Amino acid sequence: RSSPDPITITTVQEGRLLEVNDSFCRFTGYTPKEVIGKTTIELNLWLNPLKRNEFMQILPKHEAIHNQEIDYRTKQGEVRTMLLSVEIINYDGEDCLLALTRDITERKQAEITLEKANQELKRLANLDGLTKVANRRRFDEYIAQEWLGHQRSQVYLSFILCDVDYFKKYNDYYGHQLGDDCLITVAHALTSVVKRQVDLVSRYGGEEFAIVLPHTNLQGAIYVAQLLRSKVESLQIPHAKSDVSPYVTISLGISCQIPTQDSTLKQFIRGADEALYQAKQQGRNCVV
Repeated sequence: RSSPDPITITTVQEGRLLEVNDSFCRFTGYTPKEVIGKTTIELNLWLNPLKRNEFMQILPKHEAIHNQEIDYRTKQGEVRTMLLSVEIINYDGEDCLLALTRDITERKQAEITLEKANQELKRLANLDGLTKVANRRRFDEYIAQEWLGHQRSQVYLSFILCDVDYFKKYNDYYGHQLGDDCLITVAHALTSVVKRQVDLVSRYGGEEFAIVLPHTNLQGAIYVAQLLRSKVESLQIPHAKSDVSPYVTISLGISCQIPTQDSTLKQFIRGADEALYQAKQQGRNCVV
């Protein structure tokens, strides 16, 4: 009766309340007269009444259940998260349930808040600060993961490496602020084209962007790359110092293969880098 935690004694089958302590009354908002003789279901204490049925199915096998998380409803309708411990006792010659509950609502909320904060920190740690697409760290992690996965499943993996044409000249002529704005706009254009959840657009470094396309063959990768090239060109961002167009354009290199035990991720990435170099050699604003 002096326990700071709510304690009840109920009948086994119906859950009819035979005894409650003061803590139970303070917690639920009921007086002893309002609850004695009534069932927990009648009082609407369980947020999910089926949970009690689950307990009753498990209890005979164990004779006691400890620290099970449940949601209780108070007289005022407030929902509280509780840890429930139950055991079978003999009370006035019959088997009854002795239940002790501990309010963990605040702790639970703190855990949820902490988890959300951790998820947000993880998200921010994987984003490029300027363009808000995935950063190099996230790219390295993701492509390594996909390489191993495709090695097991033996399906095509594609990788596109693209570069903003004559970006140094753009920066020198328009200034770094407009240079940053240009990269942000290009990044947004890339993500507007690459929409599958499994695809990843990331800033590879400087004015380079990398796109990982899982489960995509060469034909599909070329199609996506041409869409990317056209999308950026259609933005018509002025570039007075470009030798290939009056507007900002990108060059793209593609690497595509089914990963094998004999191939390496390093070679795969180098393939896209070499293809990008060839695209620049061929006049830029193209796909190789």
